[in-house]
Formats: sequence, structure tokens, C-alpha cells
Amino acid sequence: MESKGIVPRFEFGFGLSYTTFAYSGLSISGSGTSQIIKFTVTNTGVFAGAEKPQLYIAYPAGAGEPGKVLRGFEEVDLNVGAGSLVTMTLSERDMSIWDTPTQTWVRPSGTFTVYVGASIRDIRLSGTF
Repeated sequence: MESKGIVPRFEFGFGLSYTTFAYSGLSISGSGTSQIIKFTVTNTGVFAGAEKPQLYIAYPAGAGEPGKVLRGFEEVDLNVGAGSLVTMTLSERDMSIWDTPTQTWVRPSGTFTVYVGASIRDIRLSGTF
């Protein structure tokens, strides 16, 4: 949708919250064929609440995939002023695309970009691997 200029009225994760959240400390590390993504979500508002951080990846240029692909999300319940370390794992398959001629999953070579945010339109952190 993003590549075609279509703006959804209510993207995945859209909702009313009576508090606010901050994202910080993105780290990306390899573990075998997986990538471990860690970051902190902190309740910066005046009410306890729940946040659903989302993990998107952008494939290397030339892979023919959309600009951001959802690869995970978590629910984090936080009291006022509290923070929580969120860990998400990207498996080899999460980073692969289907190759029709060989009928197998293939991981494109090149640089991947990781995006973390409250929704696809509210990205708070990004990094590469």
C-alpha cells in the first residue's frame, strides 16, 4: 500500500490510548541464522497502559519486496514511569522470500533495515544489519 501511495484510515495497531510511550535503545545482533532485536518501551504518560510495539523489515534493494513488511509484534503492559526491554527474533525464514523457479525460501543478500514503532506510520527506531 505504501509503495502505491495508499494511506490506510486505521493502520494495524491504531487505537486510542490515555497515555504515551517512548521507545529507546535499539540493538540488533546476530545469533546463528537469526537476528535478535532488542529495545525498551517506557510509559511516559500519567496513566498505566498497554503498548503493542511492531517490528518491520525492509529487504535489500532489488529484492522486489514492499518497503516495510510486518515481522512481529508484542504487547507490553506498563505502569506509569515503568519501562520494559522487548526482545524479538527474526528467523532465517522471516528474512527470506519465496523463489518460484527453485521452489525454496531464499534470503536476499545485502543490507536489511529494521523498523520498530507503534504502527507502520509511527516508526520510532530503525537500524540495519
